[in-house]
Amino acid sequence: MGGTGLDCLARLLAHFVYLVGMAINGFVNTAISTLEKRFEISSTETGLIASCYDIMFVLLVIPISYFGGQGNKPRYLGIGIFVLGLGSFVFSLPHFLSGQYVVENAQETTCIRPDSAGNVSQTVVDPCESNLPSTLSNYKYFFFLGQLLHGAGATSLYTLGVVYLDENVSPRSSSLYNGIFYTGAVIGPAIGFILGSEFLSNFTEIGVDADSMGLDINNPKWVGAWWIGFLLSGTFGVLLSFPLLAFPRSLPGILVAGFSTFMPKFIEYQFGYPASTAALYVGLIVVPTGGGATVVSGYIVRRFNLKVRGILKLCTGMSAVLCLFVLAFLMECGNSPFAGITLPYGQTAAQTTAFIGKRLESGCNVDCACAEQDYFPMCGRDNVMYFSPCYAGCTEVFQDGNTKLYGNCSCVSYTLTEEDITSSRTHMGEFGKCHYSCSWFKYFMVLFGIMIVLIFGLSMPSLTATLRCIPDHQRSFGLGIQWIVARCLGSIPGPIMFGKMIDLACLVWQKRCDGTGSCFFYDNHKMSVNLLILAVVFCVASTIAFGLALLLYKVKDTGEEEVEINMEDPKEVDIKPYTIQTESQDIESTSSGLSNGVSQSAPYYDNYAMDNS
Repeated sequence: MGGTGLDCLARLLAHFVYLVGMAINGFVNTAISTLEKRFEISSTETGLIASCYDIMFVLLVIPISYFGGQGNKPRYLGIGIFVLGLGSFVFSLPHFLSGQYVVENAQETTCIRPDSAGNVSQTVVDPCESNLPSTLSNYKYFFFLGQLLHGAGATSLYTLGVVYLDENVSPRSSSLYNGIFYTGAVIGPAIGFILGSEFLSNFTEIGVDADSMGLDINNPKWVGAWWIGFLLSGTFGVLLSFPLLAFPRSLPGILVAGFSTFMPKFIEYQFGYPASTAALYVGLIVVPTGGGATVVSGYIVRRFNLKVRGILKLCTGMSAVLCLFVLAFLMECGNSPFAGITLPYGQTAAQTTAFIGKRLESGCNVDCACAEQDYFPMCGRDNVMYFSPCYAGCTEVFQDGNTKLYGNCSCVSYTLTEEDITSSRTHMGEFGKCHYSCSWFKYFMVLFGIMIVLIFGLSMPSLTATLRCIPDHQRSFGLGIQWIVARCLGSIPGPIMFGKMIDLACLVWQKRCDGTGSCFFYDNHKMSVNLLILAVVFCVASTIAFGLALLLYKVKDTGEEEVEINMEDPKEVDIKPYTIQTESQDIESTSSGLSNGVSQSAPYYDNYAMDNS
């Protein structure tokens, strides 16, 4: 098959990586905030959903890497991608099993005050008296199962797939092919973010007119079509499994998890963008930076013929620099003034206060019979956000084009002027959160792009160093052990810890009849500090690990001088007998001797060709 077979193999494996990245790091991560809203679950629980992928990976990586390393690797890869596709189908099931998304109180509620006789014009119904406790959060177990299947399916890819590719290319070309392979790990999530953002801009119930229910993308009860992406990745996975199963046994011839899971949500709440827009921005940053960094880092290793010690120096330096750029999380945007949450009722945005808490009821709305289940943010003309028009004490509602306005709001600290009355601008608030601009956003995105470059730029050199230090027949098993360490210390606890830290910054939780659901409003400062602490801890730990690897790396003492060997593909060059001169002896080798030495791994290959830069 030769070069054509290698190209075909590289493309198939790259498509496998695209699929894993698109489904796991793309569709799952863009849907996080939507799943929390639709199925009333917390960020800690969605963090656990993300970690289920790595939990299953850890459980299966040893047996798959061991038995697969001695068996038919393409068969394991084909079965793996089929299982991954099945996991995507399972992940989408809650949409079909939970029934049609019925939006209760899709229209915001206004203040209903009793008249002088104590009567009210409408009947006020407590939602908890008319509805049974919600069971929506139980669908999280389908997400757990789907992610477990995702992890089971992807286990073979990053162990057997890498080794199978490396076994069939020359050592010099290995880093380049692996760079192409791992570029899929960047492009896949980017495709997932971009497609996911488009899906979220469409209502979850296809064929249902959301406008007729008073819903649009800015409504807090809007749920996008999160499930379409998983049907797509499921179909793609099943179809891609068949050509991989057809390949012969051989051819002739890590911080990151937490970032990728919650970065769209961080941008959504910190900088005030819709979920779909936040996901799109992340995707647009990841495509050019992450993809380019993966290929370029692999090329650098090949171009400068870096040895193990040189690669470890490069990784240690890049990881240390990354620790400086995570300080970008200090670029926070202050919370918009929120009555009853960040400041007391009656206080305007121009005033300062140390008040933080949740006291939605006040003298101005105590007789309005408002319900915390109905979250419809309203921006008052005093530049303060209110939980709902009801909590703002508004009794009038009217439409101005596509904008919904509210009047006669007893809690809004704004006095109508003669100009307002003359121009018929008598409203005191409008639907939606208060819009504010944050000058830090563009700078944060630049630094975020640099972080992506450094993170993905580490992937290829570190993988190359691992492959060069492990004998050929132990590479699958060695990579399996490495992935266990990476998962147990990073990928599994990462999303859970990031989710917990985000939950700790929540100021307003969704109130359900049987407890709490997702978070409506966060303390931006606390969110930034919490994520910064986690990012620094993981980054410093990575730097220390690379530093220790560099410090402890030793070359086997053979009593001979270190020499460079020709790393060209032995199939393409004529290897002739040669002699290596040392102080005490001549070491004569023939082409067959060199071949035997390399294939056995390479104490020779590692100690001589891969030591110092």
